[in-house]
Amino acid sequence: MKIKDILTEKEIDAVLRMIPYDSAIKIDVINLILQTPIEGSSNFPNIDKLRQEYATQDNRFTAYPIYVTVQELTCIGVMADGYSPPGDDSEVVYEHNCDNCDNGCDNSDNSPEHCDNDLPMGYMWLDVAFFLTIKGAEEYMKANSHNHGKLRTYVKHFERRNFEMRGLLKEIGFKVED
Repeated sequence: MKIKDILTEKEIDAVLRMIPYDSAIKIDVINLILQTPIEGSSNFPNIDKLRQEYATQDNRFTAYPIYVTVQELTCIGVMADGYSPPGDDSEVVYEHNCDNCDNGCDNSDNSPEHCDNDLPMGYMWLDVAFFLTIKGAEEYMKANSHNHGKLRTYVKHFERRNFEMRGLLKEIGFKVED
């Protein structure tokens, strides 16, 4: 994108009027405003690195374009009998400390059975952040593990109907097709 595409003619005029007519810098400013970016280069080296990482990462057999979510195993509450949390990889965990049970329950044999005081707690994986690269998600997990419980990454794809995200990624040079 060129500066002249961002500023209006009035704004460019105002900038040029502030510079004395015989000033050598005026020529440099005009050249800067009119310059055309070089193909394949960017004024944003971080986006260039991100674009390279995105293009070369393992997409984990998911259609492009992809994004990576960081998910946390989150307690969603007590589950009624016969119910389980939504999601294929959700789970029910019976939470109770049998050693302190007033009912005299004895779990000395470490059996998987639970006593009447145990509560069936539902847990499911909820998205807490999303990234364009697996590397970015893993860096987030490492830097923020103290703020979360159990974390994992999960790769998803932008559906074909998500024209905005696909268009944005294509516009800044990201891979949007296999």
